[in-house]
Formats: sequence, C-alpha cells, structure tokens
Amino acid sequence: MKALYLPLLLLLPACIHAQQRPKNLLTIGAGIHALRIHDASRIGFHKSARLGYNFAKNRFLLAADLGYAYLSQKNKTAPGETNLPKPDTWERVTADISGQVNVMPSASRHFVRVGAGYSVWAISNNVSSEKYVIGSYFVPAGSGYTQSHLSAFRTGGNVSAEYGYKLQENFHLELRLRAVMLKDGGVNPTAGVGISYLL
Repeated sequence: MKALYLPLLLLLPACIHAQQRPKNLLTIGAGIHALRIHDASRIGFHKSARLGYNFAKNRFLLAADLGYAYLSQKNKTAPGETNLPKPDTWERVTADISGQVNVMPSASRHFVRVGAGYSVWAISNNVSSEKYVIGSYFVPAGSGYTQSHLSAFRTGGNVSAEYGYKLQENFHLELRLRAVMLKDGGVNPTAGVGISYLL
C-alpha cells in the first residue's frame, strides 16, 4: 500500500522548485461506477467535481475529487404478490485525493496522467430480503419482506489513469479511469469523461 503514495512524494520537490506559478484546475465529470455489494457489482451513474493544482509546467497535479453515485433497483416478486418490497438503493458520497504525473512531453496537446492517493467514502445501502413466516394455530403461514440498512464510512487507497486533449490552452477534455480499494468495501472501479478549465 505504501507504493500507492509514491506520486505524492514525487510532488514535493516539484512544488518547491517549480518556477511556474501553480494553475488552478476545475473539472466537471460524469461516468459509470461499479458499486461493490456483497461480492457482486452493480453499475450506477457517478458525477464528480475536481479542484486541482498544476505544478512544474503541468507535469504534476495534486487533485481533490468529490463525487456522488446512486443506484435504485426494483425487487422481483412472484405473480400476484401484494406485499411489495421497497426498491433496493445504494448511495455513495466519494472523496478522493490523488497525486498524478503527466508522462507526456509538456509541449504536447495530449497528456497521460497516472497517479495514486487516498479515498474516504460515505456509503448508504437499503436492501430488502424475503422473510418466511411458519404458520401456527394463531398465525397463518406466509412470507414478507424486511429491509436492512447500512450507513458507514470506508477508507482505502486509489490508483488512476487519465488521457486528455487540450482543446484550447485553458480547456481540456479527459477520459478517466480509477479504482478505489476500500477496506471492507472491495475494489470499486469508475470510468468516465471530464472537461477541465484552468483558472
């Protein structure tokens, strides 16, 4: 896990010795997110915003991403079932900090960033399960549904790779991949696009 933070360490000397004033970077992104639930993946929509700082002629980037993902799924029931359960829902509020290095020449209109960092996610799950009631003299047999709720914070490391193209000097279009390894939360990959503006 220590190797994930190497890009952050590499940023330190660049921040100290860079002659260029840092440029603020604002990015709006959207994509798909594989929610890891009970050893199974479910695909949801993920929205994010990023505030970043470029150093050393855009060679290094320190970024903070805040995102939101939500998925709702109806439960399957038998024909004629009247006791319908509520839809299952999975919600994520994501916060990711990362250091990235651009491996392409600074003068190129293309850039490829790779990096790693640390993530803190707030998760909320509401999942229904069927409960069977054994009949007795006073209670008839039947089935019903119970809903379990989980609300917790999960932390872990992240790795990322991004390809971008400079539409103009201050506008960039990006393709982004990220995988977040959460403790007690598995591997959570995200793929999407973003558009950045350098302030």
